[in-house]
Amino acid sequence: MDYWPTYFEDDQSFLALDLHGKINNVSAHVDKVQSRINLARLSAEVQEKDNSKALELKESGNALFKQQKYSEALQKYNEMVFRSPAASETLAFAFANRSAALSHLAEHAAAADDASRAIDSGYPKARRFKILQRRATALLALGRGSEAAADLRLAIETCTDAAELTVLRNKLEQATNSSAAASPQPPHSPPAAAAASVAQQQQQQPAAGGRTGGGQLANAIDSLAVSYEPHRGRFVVATAPVDAGQALLQEEPYAAVLLREHEASRCHHCFRASIALLPCDGCSWARFCSASCRHEARCYHALECRLHMFRIAPTLLVLCLRILIHRNLEQRQSSHSPIDSPARPAALPGGVARLPDRFDADYAAVESLQSHMGELPPSFVAESVFNAVLASRILAGRMQVDVERLVHHLCQMRTNVYAIFSLVSSPSSSSSVEQLSQQRIAEAVYPSASLLNHACRPNITLDYTGRTLTIRAAQAIAAGDEICNCYGPHVGHMGTKQRQQMLRTQYLFECRCACCSEAQPVPFACGQCRLPLQQQHLPPPGGALQQQSLAESFETITLMADETHRAAADAAAATLSCPRCATHYDAAQLLREQQLADQMFERGRQLMQSAAAAAADGTPEEAAAADSQQVDQLNLALRCLDKCSSIRRRLLTNFHKDIAEVDDAIAQIYASTGDYGNAAVFVRRALLVLEQLFGPTSTEIGHERAKLAQLLFNSDNPLEAMTEIENARQILNKHYGPDHETLRELQQMRSHLLKLFEQTVGPYWGT
Repeated sequence: MDYWPTYFEDDQSFLALDLHGKINNVSAHVDKVQSRINLARLSAEVQEKDNSKALELKESGNALFKQQKYSEALQKYNEMVFRSPAASETLAFAFANRSAALSHLAEHAAAADDASRAIDSGYPKARRFKILQRRATALLALGRGSEAAADLRLAIETCTDAAELTVLRNKLEQATNSSAAASPQPPHSPPAAAAASVAQQQQQQPAAGGRTGGGQLANAIDSLAVSYEPHRGRFVVATAPVDAGQALLQEEPYAAVLLREHEASRCHHCFRASIALLPCDGCSWARFCSASCRHEARCYHALECRLHMFRIAPTLLVLCLRILIHRNLEQRQSSHSPIDSPARPAALPGGVARLPDRFDADYAAVESLQSHMGELPPSFVAESVFNAVLASRILAGRMQVDVERLVHHLCQMRTNVYAIFSLVSSPSSSSSVEQLSQQRIAEAVYPSASLLNHACRPNITLDYTGRTLTIRAAQAIAAGDEICNCYGPHVGHMGTKQRQQMLRTQYLFECRCACCSEAQPVPFACGQCRLPLQQQHLPPPGGALQQQSLAESFETITLMADETHRAAADAAAATLSCPRCATHYDAAQLLREQQLADQMFERGRQLMQSAAAAAADGTPEEAAAADSQQVDQLNLALRCLDKCSSIRRRLLTNFHKDIAEVDDAIAQIYASTGDYGNAAVFVRRALLVLEQLFGPTSTEIGHERAKLAQLLFNSDNPLEAMTEIENARQILNKHYGPDHETLRELQQMRSHLLKLFEQTVGPYWGT
C-alpha cells in the first residue's frame, strides 16, 4: 500500500457530535477497518539502505560517465549516495564518483566538498591520491591555489605510481605558481558609505529567535505592537514611523515541512536547493544540504526516519506532528513553566487570551491561533479527526499523541499556514532570457507573522531565505497604521469578486480592506477619449447576474465559459457612455469582444507552451523538423496575441492588468526567438501598466525591470541595460537581502558591463 487512506463523513448525526464524540466515532471506525487500511504497513519501518543496489547504481553511473553523459551519471551517483549504508566504503566511492561528475559539470565547489566527504567516509588509502588530486583540481578552479598545493603534496606522499607522480608534480607546480601569483589581499574594509549602510541595516534588523528582543512582538523591531479589537481579533500596528524597505520582522518557523515534489532536490530542513545533497544515515528519503542541517533536523527526523507513514502522510499532518514534537521539546526545556497548564489570563470574546505584555513565538502562541473549527467545511473537520486518530495509532509506543490537540492544529493550519516560495528561473525556449516565477516549496507556521491581517494591497513584502522569513515595509508606514500582509489575492492580479470569493473559501472571512470597499470601476474605455465609460442604467432585476453592476458582470463573465452564462450576460446589457463626448456603447457587445480577446490570449499561451515543449533531439532531420514546427507555433502564437492586444487596447482602460499580461506574453515570444530588442519594447509597455497597478517601487516592478535589464544586456545595449540594472537593484534592495538570487544575477551583469566600459569608453559615470 503506497497511498494514505482517506475518510469522508457527511452524516448529520456525526456532524452534530462535539469533538470528543467525533474522535470516539472515528476511532471505532478505524478499529473496524484496520486490515483494509493496512495499519501494519503504515506503522512499518522501511529499510532502504542497500549495498547491492548502490553498487548497481554505481555501474550504471560509470557507464554513463564513460559516454560523457555527466548529468545522467550524476543522477545515478546521487541515488548511489542515498542508498549506500552509512560509514561504508560504498558511500565513500559514491561521494568520489559524484565528485568526478560534478567536476566535469564545472560545479567545482560541490566537487571539492564531495571529495572531502569521500575522504572522511574512509576512501581507501591506496587510492586516496586520486581523490586528493580531484579535490586539488576543484580548488584550483575556485582560485584556492594554496589549499590545492597542500592536497597535492599529500597526494605525492601516498602515490607509488611513477606516471601518476609526474602528473601530480606538474599539478603541484601549477598550484604553487597560482598561489604565488595571487597577491595577498589586505583585510576588506568597506567604504564609509557602504559601512554606514551595513550599520543601518544591522540596526533595522529585527531580533531572531522566539524569545529574544525587547519589544512586545517576538522576532520584530521594537516599533511594532500587537493590538486587539473584539470584532477583528489581534492585529499588528506600527508605534513609530517606518521607512520603506526597513526590516520589520525576521522569524524562523515553529515547524515546517518540505513539499513532496521537492524532496529529491532540496534540503529536508532548510529547503535550499542543492545539486549534491547529503544522505540521512538511517533512510534514503531525507536529504540535507549540510551536516549542520542534518544535525538540526534530528529533533523531528529521529521519529520520522524509516517510518513508512511519513513517506505518504499529508504534509499538513506532518507539519502538525512537528508542532507537537517542538512542543514536547519546549516542555522539556522549560520544566519550570509546564506547557500543559500555563497560567492563562481571562479570555476575550472569541476565545483569545487577553493581550500579554509580550507575544512570544512559542507553543502558547501557536496554540492561541484561531482554528475556526465551527466554520470549516464538515468534510475537512472529519478528515482531520480521521488523520489524527490514524497518526495516534501508528505512532503508539513511539510518541504520545494528544488527538484533540492534533485536530486543533490541523484545523488551525487551514487558515494559518504560510507557504514558503522560492523564485525559480527557467530559460525561455531557444533563448538565454529567464522567465521568473514563484514556486511553492514548503509549508510552515510562523507565530508572530500569523498575527498580520490581510489587505488586498499590502504594505509589506515577504522574503524567504531557506526557511527564514523576513518581512520588510513595502512603503513608508506612519505611526498607528496597521501592518498588513496579502494572503494571496492581490488587487493587481484579481478583480474584487474573485478576491472576495477566494478569501471567503480559504480564510473564512469577508474582506473589507480599502480596495474591496471602493466602488468597482467599469473596465471599458471610450474609443476616442480613452476615459472610463460610465453606466447609465441597468435592466430590471431578473436574476442574480442581472442584479450585478456591469463591472461585476464583466468579472463574472470572464470567469465563465459556457454558453448559458454568455447568454445571461447579453440579457444583462446596460448602456454605457463616455462622460466627455457622450458616445454610447452596447455593454453586451463589449463583453463579447472581451471574451474573444480572452480566447485569443489563451490560444496564444497554449501555442507558446507547445513550442517550448517541442523536442529538438534525434537525427538532424528530426531536429530540423522540430525546429520548423516550433517556429510555426510561435508565429501563430504571436498572431493570436497581437489580435488579443489590439482588442484589449481598444476596449479596456489604459492601465488594465490584462493589457500588461498580453504585452508580457508577446515579449516572451520575441525573447524566445532571440529578438531581444522587440522583447524589450513590449516589456517597457507592460511596465507602464504595472507601475499603475503595483506602484513604481513594488517588487513586481523590481522584477520586471530586472527582466528588461536582461533583455537590453542580451541585445547589446549596455548603457540602457546598466540604467535598468541600477533601477532594479534600487527597488529590490529595499525588499530583499543582498543574497537574493535576482540581485546576484543583476550584480553579475553589472560587473560584466563595468569591465566592458573600462575596456572601451572608460569608467562608467554612474558608479
